[in-house]
Amino acid sequence: MCAGDVYQKYVDYGDYPRVSAEVKTRARRFNAINADTYVDLFNVLVTLKIDDIVALYVRKTDKSTLYEVELKRIFKKISLGAVREGILNDCLRGLDASNIPMYDWECAFMAGLSQNINFAESASSYNTVHANNLTLSNTAFYNVDPAIKQGPIPLPKFF
Repeated sequence: MCAGDVYQKYVDYGDYPRVSAEVKTRARRFNAINADTYVDLFNVLVTLKIDDIVALYVRKTDKSTLYEVELKRIFKKISLGAVREGILNDCLRGLDASNIPMYDWECAFMAGLSQNINFAESASSYNTVHANNLTLSNTAFYNVDPAIKQGPIPLPKFF
């Protein structure tokens, strides 16, 4: 399903079973993703539950930032372990007294999620082209791991 459709389904839904106001607020994150990008069910569930996961790791004094170790631990659990450092550095919010980097977790999550979704879409297109022996003349595949062979992409492990 496309990110724009997911956004519309959660935010505008008004029938039974009821969708809580909290879930509708969390679903607004899909508006930050390109509306035509396909989103799989795992990423939809992670996006809706990330607040609950991060709540286990944040400090009581500052709920918007996480230390690098905690952020990467969460990312590894939700299959975002391969997010590039350059993406994370855009969300760097400073250093603590011990010079340990602190990141805005929501900014880092959305940037990592967008990168992960774009990678999965590119890999799926790449596999489709090779599985069906299609000849494309003007298409270049970006962000596709050269180790990807023909065949399905393995599903991430749940945490």
